[in-house]
Amino acid sequence: MTKIMDLTQRCNDLIKDAVEFTTKCQSHCFITRDKKIQEQLRDELNPRIQACSTLKTEAIEASKESIANALLSVEFIFKAVYNDLSVWIALKEDKCDDAWDHLITAQGFVRCAMKSHSNLTGLENYSRRLHDVERIVFPGQIFVSSALVVKSYTCSICAEEYGECGHVVGRAYMGEMCSKIPKGITSVDHVGVMRESDPQDKRCRAVTSRDGGNDRDTLTWRTVEKEANRKDTVEDATYAMTSIILRANREQGI
Repeated sequence: MTKIMDLTQRCNDLIKDAVEFTTKCQSHCFITRDKKIQEQLRDELNPRIQACSTLKTEAIEASKESIANALLSVEFIFKAVYNDLSVWIALKEDKCDDAWDHLITAQGFVRCAMKSHSNLTGLENYSRRLHDVERIVFPGQIFVSSALVVKSYTCSICAEEYGECGHVVGRAYMGEMCSKIPKGITSVDHVGVMRESDPQDKRCRAVTSRDGGNDRDTLTWRTVEKEANRKDTVEDATYAMTSIILRANREQGI
């Protein structure tokens, strides 16, 4: 009993620290904040993520699912803030593609934190803020959604075929988020192109678009390839673009 009480207290202490420290970090997630301060805060997140993971392992060994899931939620929010800080650092380093990916990853981690446990408050507001950053800081993007032909899906919890094991995707089980893992991708049936939409993975998008005969980066609008140097024979320049249609690492809980 004493060991469980100690585990509960350490979990509560870590959650309290997480709320205070992530609030501090979020106050520095702006383009005007000094890059060195942002990098220092990001570095300070690493030992906290490790401490959270270690404590979660103890909770799992003690079969305390509620504590393990609470710590999973904290772990997700630490990673969300880590990526949030990385957005602004990447922008200052003129790495706009990286900044976009960090933002979308941060949004995903916040969603995972909300699914895992209700121990942290204010996540809805944080989620809205990250979507406001997407809308205000970055130009509107053209997204790509691929319809894959998959033989089956495996459950990430038990490694059995999903649908036959009783686990539900998007739920946390003993400190782990249930996800469907595609097995045996045979082909891509079709690829959907959309604007002003909310696809499953916003990292899958058009990365170049043709304008005036030249291919331009969709984030920076810099010329990637001039018409004179291009080897393709596409005549209708309106719809010519280069896209990312699939990412190997997906958001958890889907």
